Amino acid sequence: MRFTCIEQAIEEFASFTEAKATCTTARDDHRLYARMDKAVKYLAAMGDEGRSAFEQLLFHASPHVRCWVAAELLSRGQLQAKNVLEELHQSGGPASFDAEITLREHAAGKLGSPFPTK
Repeated sequence: MRFTCIEQAIEEFASFTEAKATCTTARDDHRLYARMDKAVKYLAAMGDEGRSAFEQLLFHASPHVRCWVAAELLSRGQLQAKNVLEELHQSGGPASFDAEITLREHAAGKLGSPFPTK
């Protein structure tokens, strides 16, 4: 998969994230994660504009998208993402448990990027 622009990478990251939240096979889960990872890396390679676009996903309608983005940003030291995770956790919604685990890992000093570079 090659992205042609930042907007495409953002849209597809959100789409892949939503699909991953509801997939039922390990094969699909791994495939969707790999596509999310490529989108994140593409956006990072696009410099400030790509990073800014990714950060805007903290306000996406999907709690799954917000949770993944907040985990990545918090792993980079962007503490505003912690507020998003706290809201998700307190909501009791579909991303509540993932947000709780992410916050716990951060508090323990063990939070790594969900999209590490090799």
